[in-house]
Amino acid sequence: MTTNTGPDLLTVPEAAQMLRLKDSTVRAWLLQRRIRFVKLGRRVFLKRGDVQALVETCMVPAEKSQANSPNTMRTGNLGVSTL
Repeated sequence: MTTNTGPDLLTVPEAAQMLRLKDSTVRAWLLQRRIRFVKLGRRVFLKRGDVQALVETCMVPAEKSQANSPNTMRTGNLGVSTL
């Protein structure tokens, strides 16, 4: 059964699919209050913006690597010098 919850509200399975996680992981995060949610009666929804904000706050910035250095082997072992 499909219900129209509006474009801004996601069910737990929809949020899990968006994050490429298991439903149980998202439910655990809800219990731990790691992400905000909306509870309407017995139904639980997550705002799409809150899910996207979670991704942004978990973003790990890239570091300048030595992979493009001329003294680094290109065999997949990043950081191994050929000196």
